[in-house]
Amino acid sequence: MWVMNAMTPATDSETHYFWAVARDFAADNANVTKAIHAEVAKAFEEDRHILEEQQKVIHLFVDPENVDITADAGSIQARRVLRQRMKLDGAPIRRPAAAHAAKSHVTPV
Repeated sequence: MWVMNAMTPATDSETHYFWAVARDFAADNANVTKAIHAEVAKAFEEDRHILEEQQKVIHLFVDPENVDITADAGSIQARRVLRQRMKLDGAPIRRPAAAHAAKSHVTPV
Protein backbone atom coordinates (compact mmCIF):
# COMPACT_ATOMS: atom_id res chain seq x y z
CA MET A 1 0.00 0.00 0.00
CA TRP A 2 1.24 3.49 -0.86
CA VAL A 3 0.03 6.73 0.68
CA MET A 4 0.61 10.07 -1.04
CA ASN A 5 0.44 13.41 0.78
CA ALA A 6 0.79 16.60 -1.23
CA MET A 7 0.49 20.09 0.19
CA THR A 8 0.53 23.38 -1.65
CA PRO A 9 -0.05 26.92 -0.34
CA ALA A 10 -3.38 28.51 -1.24
CA THR A 11 -2.95 31.82 0.61
CA ASP A 12 -0.66 33.19 3.32
CA SER A 13 -2.64 31.24 5.90
CA GLU A 14 -4.25 28.39 3.98
CA THR A 15 -2.86 25.22 2.44
CA HIS A 16 -4.45 22.68 0.16
CA TYR A 17 -3.64 19.22 1.51
CA PHE A 18 -4.30 16.35 -0.90
CA TRP A 19 -3.93 12.70 -0.05
CA ALA A 20 -4.49 9.44 -1.85
CA VAL A 21 -3.94 5.75 -1.18
CA ALA A 22 -3.07 3.06 -3.70
CA ARG A 23 -2.77 -0.65 -3.15
CA ASP A 24 -1.87 -3.75 -5.09
CA PHE A 25 -4.15 -6.16 -3.24
CA ALA A 26 -7.93 -6.73 -3.07
CA ALA A 27 -8.43 -4.13 -5.79
CA ASP A 28 -11.94 -5.43 -6.54
CA ASN A 29 -13.05 -5.49 -2.91
CA ALA A 30 -15.19 -2.43 -2.12
CA ASN A 31 -15.20 -3.25 1.59
CA VAL A 32 -11.40 -3.11 1.73
CA THR A 33 -11.48 0.20 -0.16
CA LYS A 34 -13.98 1.66 2.32
CA ALA A 35 -12.05 0.40 5.35
CA ILE A 36 -8.73 1.78 4.12
CA HIS A 37 -10.33 5.10 3.18
CA ALA A 38 -11.93 5.39 6.61
CA GLU A 39 -8.64 4.73 8.43
CA VAL A 40 -6.60 7.15 6.30
CA ALA A 41 -9.32 9.81 6.57
CA LYS A 42 -9.31 9.41 10.37
CA ALA A 43 -5.52 9.91 10.48
CA PHE A 44 -5.81 12.91 8.18
CA GLU A 45 -8.42 14.53 10.41
CA GLU A 46 -6.04 14.14 13.36
CA ASP A 47 -3.32 15.82 11.29
CA ARG A 48 -5.69 18.59 10.23
CA HIS A 49 -6.47 19.44 13.84
CA ILE A 50 -2.77 19.73 14.71
CA LEU A 51 -2.00 21.77 11.57
CA GLU A 52 -4.84 24.21 12.28
CA GLU A 53 -3.64 24.71 15.84
CA GLN A 54 -0.07 25.24 14.63
CA GLN A 55 -1.29 27.85 12.14
CA LYS A 56 -3.02 29.77 14.94
CA VAL A 57 0.23 29.89 16.90
CA ILE A 58 2.29 30.88 13.85
CA HIS A 59 0.05 33.91 13.34
CA LEU A 60 0.71 35.13 16.87
CA PHE A 61 4.18 36.21 15.72
CA VAL A 62 4.81 38.97 13.19
CA ASP A 63 8.00 37.49 11.76
CA PRO A 64 8.50 34.01 13.23
CA GLU A 65 11.83 32.28 12.97
CA ASN A 66 11.95 28.81 11.52
CA VAL A 67 13.46 25.96 13.48
CA ASP A 68 15.16 23.93 10.80
CA ILE A 69 15.87 20.24 11.15
CA THR A 70 17.63 17.85 8.79
CA ALA A 71 14.34 16.44 7.52
CA ASP A 72 13.43 19.95 6.28
CA ALA A 73 16.42 20.22 3.92
CA GLY A 74 14.33 19.86 0.76
CA SER A 75 11.72 22.45 1.71
CA ILE A 76 14.42 24.84 2.98
CA GLN A 77 16.19 24.64 -0.37
CA ALA A 78 12.89 25.08 -2.24
CA ARG A 79 12.07 28.24 -0.24
CA ARG A 80 15.57 29.57 -0.87
CA VAL A 81 15.21 29.05 -4.64
CA LEU A 82 11.73 30.64 -4.66
CA ARG A 83 12.97 33.69 -2.75
CA GLN A 84 15.87 34.08 -5.20
CA ARG A 85 13.56 33.84 -8.21
CA MET A 86 11.05 36.25 -6.69
CA LYS A 87 13.85 38.72 -6.01
CA LEU A 88 15.05 38.44 -9.61
CA ASP A 89 11.49 38.95 -10.89
CA GLY A 90 10.95 41.92 -8.58
CA ALA A 91 8.06 40.15 -6.87
CA PRO A 92 7.31 41.14 -3.27
CA ILE A 93 8.39 38.60 -0.67
CA ARG A 94 5.76 38.59 2.05
CA ARG A 95 5.51 37.04 5.46
CA PRO A 96 2.08 36.14 6.87
CA ALA A 97 0.46 38.96 8.80
CA ALA A 98 -0.10 38.47 12.51
CA ALA A 99 -3.38 37.47 14.12
CA HIS A 100 -5.12 35.85 11.14
CA ALA A 101 -7.60 33.10 11.84
CA ALA A 102 -6.47 29.70 10.65
CA LYS A 103 -8.57 28.09 7.94
CA SER A 104 -8.37 24.76 6.20
CA HIS A 105 -9.42 23.65 2.80
CA VAL A 106 -9.54 19.89 2.60
CA THR A 107 -9.82 18.03 -0.64
CA PRO A 108 -9.50 14.28 -0.10
CA VAL A 109 -8.92 12.45 -3.36
